[in-house]
Amino acid sequence: MGSESREVLCLTDMPSSATEFSTQIESKNFPVVLKDCVRSWPAFRKWDPSNGGLTYMKNLAGYAMVQAMITGAGSNFYGNIRDHQRVAMPFGKFMDLANTYFGGSEESSNSILTNTAQQQENHPKESIKTNDLENVVKLNEEKDATTFEDAESKSPKKSQFYLAQVPISVQQHTKEEPPLGPLIKDISVPDFLEVEFISNINMWMSCGGSRSSTHYDPYHNLLCVVSGRKKVTLWPPSAAPLLYPMPLYSEASNHSAVDFAQPNLEVFPLFKDASKCSWTTLLESGDALYLPEGWYHQVDSEGITLAVNIWWPSILSKELNSHMSPYYLRRVLASLMDAEKDRSLCLGRKHLAIHSKKVLKRKRKIILQVEVVVMDWQ
Repeated sequence: MGSESREVLCLTDMPSSATEFSTQIESKNFPVVLKDCVRSWPAFRKWDPSNGGLTYMKNLAGYAMVQAMITGAGSNFYGNIRDHQRVAMPFGKFMDLANTYFGGSEESSNSILTNTAQQQENHPKESIKTNDLENVVKLNEEKDATTFEDAESKSPKKSQFYLAQVPISVQQHTKEEPPLGPLIKDISVPDFLEVEFISNINMWMSCGGSRSSTHYDPYHNLLCVVSGRKKVTLWPPSAAPLLYPMPLYSEASNHSAVDFAQPNLEVFPLFKDASKCSWTTLLESGDALYLPEGWYHQVDSEGITLAVNIWWPSILSKELNSHMSPYYLRRVLASLMDAEKDRSLCLGRKHLAIHSKKVLKRKRKIILQVEVVVMDWQ
């Protein structure tokens, strides 16, 4: 698929203001890589796993309860939550497991289990099942595809685990306390984003590599890689017919129904052309990707990867769920109907041209046959 994809535009100069970002980038609704956008963050230095970053984060937010996602379908994480096992655990225990994987842990897996048993006694409300944690620890001992090359050369068979969309900051009017709130001090929101419009700031972390399913978000998104690497493949909203979105009534309506790793082209025949309208980029540590709302994306993470994403609503989204919604719906439906009529007319003209050529060819053939008969009669 990647051979037919185009490279996402990469900018080395950051927008100087929110106005410049809004008019020159956001308004175009096209993805852009912002090179080294995150390197100035305190998190870029303090969260580095090779420099004690995992222990540092554990000390800041160790007792926060998080949901570690586990999948039995290799390292592919799909939108349907029934495809995954979720294990509740303190953030500090996840950091210990990540440290064990990284090879720089001060505690062995056995001591992690011992500490967990002690925590169950001391903090029953923040406990996790020892058996569940043992299963997670085994994942570290059975690492499979850990690089992009590994993921493409073989299908991982072992379970993988990661943290997905764990809130660091939420909208001020929300009463919910973000579990990883103490980490916000290490994040410097770029000057070109208007802080008052930000909906959420979330953490994403994978150990041993992970692959997301193809999906879109209902927000504009700035995906910031703090540590590790991410390979991102993107499709514009117009490519939706090729990606077969899940039904609107499903719990994962923003996800593609296609298993991108092993697509069934008999069930999803149009997917074979999906690569022709895709873009790809490789995000290194310190890079950020502006991802407009509605753009489908599939993300591969390599090894231990730490990322932060920032969501904010588009101008149009702000008008939805208001008195303007019926008007926008009619405009969208009219636009889609006009596009379908134009497509049908083009197909009709094409078929008419083909039919005309066939008729002309038959006429020429008949004329030749008549001429032969006339010559024989003479």
